[in-house]
Amino acid sequence: MSTPLEPITKAREADLVLAAKHGSEEALAELLAQFRPAISDGVRRFTVGFSNPHTEQDLESEARFALLDAVRKWDASRNYRFGTLLRLSVRRRVVDYIRKVARHDNRVTYSPEAQPEEGQYEIDFASRERFRQLTAQMEKLSPAVRQAITLRFVQQLSLPEILQKIPGQWSGTRALSRDISTAVKALREGELQ
Repeated sequence: MSTPLEPITKAREADLVLAAKHGSEEALAELLAQFRPAISDGVRRFTVGFSNPHTEQDLESEARFALLDAVRKWDASRNYRFGTLLRLSVRRRVVDYIRKVARHDNRVTYSPEAQPEEGQYEIDFASRERFRQLTAQMEKLSPAVRQAITLRFVQQLSLPEILQKIPGQWSGTRALSRDISTAVKALREGELQ
Protein backbone atom coordinates (compact mmCIF):
# COMPACT_ATOMS: atom_id res chain seq x y z
CA MET A 1 0.00 0.00 0.00
CA SER A 2 1.38 3.41 -0.91
CA THR A 3 2.06 6.04 1.71
CA PRO A 4 -0.11 9.14 1.64
CA LEU A 5 1.41 12.23 0.09
CA GLU A 6 2.08 15.35 2.09
CA PRO A 7 -0.41 18.14 1.41
CA ILE A 8 0.83 20.36 -1.37
CA THR A 9 1.39 24.06 -0.78
CA LYS A 10 -0.05 26.66 -3.10
CA ALA A 11 3.44 27.72 -4.20
CA ARG A 12 4.57 24.14 -4.90
CA GLU A 13 1.33 23.48 -6.76
CA ALA A 14 1.92 26.55 -8.94
CA ASP A 15 5.53 25.50 -9.61
CA LEU A 16 4.44 22.00 -10.65
CA VAL A 17 1.71 23.28 -12.96
CA LEU A 18 4.05 25.76 -14.63
CA ALA A 19 6.69 23.05 -15.09
CA ALA A 20 4.07 20.68 -16.52
CA LYS A 21 2.94 23.44 -18.91
CA HIS A 22 6.50 23.61 -20.18
CA GLY A 23 6.68 19.87 -20.80
CA SER A 24 8.02 18.40 -17.57
CA GLU A 25 6.78 14.82 -17.37
CA GLU A 26 8.04 14.56 -13.78
CA ALA A 27 5.93 17.54 -12.73
CA LEU A 28 2.91 16.09 -14.53
CA ALA A 29 3.44 12.72 -12.81
CA GLU A 30 3.70 14.43 -9.43
CA LEU A 31 0.50 16.39 -10.10
CA LEU A 32 -1.27 13.17 -11.07
CA ALA A 33 -0.04 11.46 -7.90
CA GLN A 34 -0.99 14.43 -5.74
CA PHE A 35 -4.47 14.84 -7.20
CA ARG A 36 -5.32 11.17 -7.80
CA PRO A 37 -7.76 11.15 -4.82
CA ALA A 38 -9.59 14.21 -6.20
CA ILE A 39 -9.74 12.62 -9.64
CA SER A 40 -11.06 9.34 -8.21
CA ASP A 41 -13.65 11.15 -6.10
CA GLY A 42 -14.80 13.12 -9.13
CA VAL A 43 -15.27 9.89 -11.09
CA ARG A 44 -16.91 8.05 -8.20
CA ARG A 45 -19.63 10.71 -8.04
CA PHE A 46 -20.77 9.55 -11.47
CA THR A 47 -20.46 5.81 -10.95
CA VAL A 48 -22.04 5.31 -7.51
CA GLY A 49 -25.78 4.72 -7.66
CA PHE A 50 -26.01 4.78 -11.42
CA SER A 51 -26.34 1.86 -13.74
CA ASN A 52 -24.32 2.74 -16.81
CA PRO A 53 -22.15 0.94 -19.32
CA HIS A 54 -19.07 2.96 -18.42
CA THR A 55 -16.44 1.23 -16.41
CA GLU A 56 -14.73 3.21 -13.73
CA GLN A 57 -11.48 2.74 -15.67
CA ASP A 58 -12.92 4.50 -18.75
CA LEU A 59 -14.03 7.42 -16.63
CA GLU A 60 -10.70 7.52 -14.75
CA SER A 61 -8.96 7.74 -18.11
CA GLU A 62 -11.16 10.65 -19.14
CA ALA A 63 -10.48 12.31 -15.80
CA ARG A 64 -6.72 12.06 -16.39
CA PHE A 65 -7.23 13.91 -19.66
CA ALA A 66 -8.98 16.54 -17.56
CA LEU A 67 -5.71 16.94 -15.66
CA LEU A 68 -3.98 17.82 -18.93
CA ASP A 69 -6.80 20.25 -19.80
CA ALA A 70 -6.52 21.90 -16.38
CA VAL A 71 -2.73 22.25 -16.70
CA ARG A 72 -3.19 23.89 -20.09
CA LYS A 73 -5.92 26.29 -18.86
CA TRP A 74 -4.55 27.22 -15.43
CA ASP A 75 -3.42 30.84 -15.18
CA ALA A 76 -0.98 31.80 -12.43
CA SER A 77 -2.08 35.45 -12.55
CA ARG A 78 -5.56 34.50 -11.37
CA ASN A 79 -5.80 33.85 -7.67
CA TYR A 80 -7.26 30.34 -7.48
CA ARG A 81 -5.85 26.95 -6.68
CA PHE A 82 -5.12 24.45 -9.43
CA GLY A 83 -7.10 21.80 -7.53
CA THR A 84 -10.25 23.88 -7.89
CA LEU A 85 -9.85 24.06 -11.67
CA LEU A 86 -8.97 20.37 -11.81
CA ARG A 87 -12.14 19.31 -9.96
CA LEU A 88 -14.25 21.38 -12.34
CA SER A 89 -12.37 20.00 -15.37
CA VAL A 90 -12.83 16.41 -14.16
CA ARG A 91 -16.55 16.95 -13.68
CA ARG A 92 -16.98 18.50 -17.11
CA ARG A 93 -14.86 15.90 -18.88
CA VAL A 94 -16.62 12.93 -17.26
CA VAL A 95 -20.09 14.39 -17.92
CA ASP A 96 -19.18 15.10 -21.55
CA TYR A 97 -17.89 11.55 -21.95
CA ILE A 98 -21.05 10.02 -20.47
CA ARG A 99 -23.22 12.18 -22.73
CA LYS A 100 -21.14 11.29 -25.80
CA VAL A 101 -21.39 7.58 -25.10
CA ALA A 102 -25.11 7.87 -24.32
CA ARG A 103 -25.74 9.60 -27.64
CA HIS A 104 -23.75 6.93 -29.45
CA ASP A 105 -25.48 4.07 -27.60
CA ASN A 106 -28.93 5.34 -28.56
CA ARG A 107 -28.14 5.82 -32.24
CA VAL A 108 -28.44 3.14 -34.89
CA THR A 109 -26.26 3.83 -37.88
CA TYR A 110 -26.99 2.46 -41.32
CA SER A 111 -24.54 1.87 -44.11
CA PRO A 112 -26.02 0.68 -47.41
CA GLU A 113 -22.68 -0.88 -48.37
CA ALA A 114 -22.57 -3.21 -45.40
CA GLN A 115 -25.18 -5.82 -44.69
CA PRO A 116 -25.59 -6.35 -40.97
CA GLU A 117 -24.69 -9.73 -39.62
CA GLU A 118 -27.01 -11.46 -37.21
CA GLY A 119 -26.62 -9.95 -33.76
CA GLN A 120 -24.54 -7.02 -35.03
CA TYR A 121 -26.90 -4.39 -33.59
CA GLU A 122 -27.67 -4.65 -29.93
CA ILE A 123 -30.36 -2.47 -28.49
CA ASP A 124 -30.10 -1.68 -24.83
CA PHE A 125 -33.74 -2.13 -23.91
CA ALA A 126 -33.06 -1.53 -20.22
CA SER A 127 -31.68 1.94 -20.97
CA ARG A 128 -34.58 2.76 -23.24
CA GLU A 129 -37.05 1.56 -20.60
CA ARG A 130 -35.30 3.69 -17.97
CA PHE A 131 -35.54 6.68 -20.33
CA ARG A 132 -39.28 6.06 -20.74
CA GLN A 133 -39.69 5.83 -16.98
CA LEU A 134 -37.78 9.08 -16.42
CA THR A 135 -39.86 10.81 -19.08
CA ALA A 136 -43.05 9.65 -17.39
CA GLN A 137 -41.71 10.73 -13.99
CA MET A 138 -40.72 14.16 -15.37
CA GLU A 139 -44.32 14.70 -16.49
CA LYS A 140 -45.39 14.43 -12.83
CA LEU A 141 -43.22 17.43 -11.87
CA SER A 142 -44.61 20.94 -11.91
CA PRO A 143 -43.97 22.73 -15.22
CA ALA A 144 -41.63 25.23 -13.52
CA VAL A 145 -39.47 22.54 -11.88
CA ARG A 146 -39.45 20.49 -15.09
CA GLN A 147 -38.29 23.56 -17.04
CA ALA A 148 -35.68 24.38 -14.37
CA ILE A 149 -34.24 20.84 -14.55
CA THR A 150 -34.07 21.08 -18.34
CA LEU A 151 -32.36 24.47 -18.20
CA ARG A 152 -29.91 23.26 -15.55
CA PHE A 153 -28.90 19.88 -16.94
CA VAL A 154 -29.54 20.11 -20.67
CA GLN A 155 -28.71 23.73 -21.38
CA GLN A 156 -26.29 23.90 -18.41
CA LEU A 157 -27.48 27.29 -17.19
CA SER A 158 -26.47 28.60 -13.80
CA LEU A 159 -29.06 29.04 -11.06
CA PRO A 160 -29.16 32.86 -11.48
CA GLU A 161 -29.69 32.40 -15.23
CA ILE A 162 -32.57 30.00 -14.54
CA LEU A 163 -34.16 32.54 -12.18
CA GLN A 164 -34.02 35.08 -15.01
CA LYS A 165 -35.64 32.64 -17.46
CA ILE A 166 -38.39 31.62 -14.99
CA PRO A 167 -39.12 34.76 -12.96
CA GLY A 168 -41.33 34.77 -9.87
CA GLN A 169 -41.24 31.05 -9.10
CA TRP A 170 -38.52 31.01 -6.42
CA SER A 171 -37.35 33.49 -3.81
CA GLY A 172 -33.71 32.92 -4.75
CA THR A 173 -31.05 30.47 -5.84
CA ARG A 174 -31.22 28.56 -2.55
CA ALA A 175 -34.92 27.76 -2.99
CA LEU A 176 -34.40 26.89 -6.64
CA SER A 177 -31.44 24.64 -5.82
CA ARG A 178 -33.48 22.88 -3.10
CA ASP A 179 -36.40 22.22 -5.48
CA ILE A 180 -34.11 20.93 -8.25
CA SER A 181 -32.20 18.68 -5.82
CA THR A 182 -35.41 17.28 -4.34
CA ALA A 183 -36.85 16.58 -7.79
CA VAL A 184 -33.66 14.94 -9.09
CA LYS A 185 -33.43 12.75 -5.99
CA ALA A 186 -37.05 11.68 -6.46
CA LEU A 187 -36.39 10.97 -10.16
CA ARG A 188 -33.36 8.82 -9.33
CA GLU A 189 -35.27 6.87 -6.73
CA GLY A 190 -38.50 6.69 -8.77
CA GLU A 191 -40.52 8.18 -5.91
CA LEU A 192 -42.73 10.66 -7.76
CA GLN A 193 -46.44 9.96 -7.40
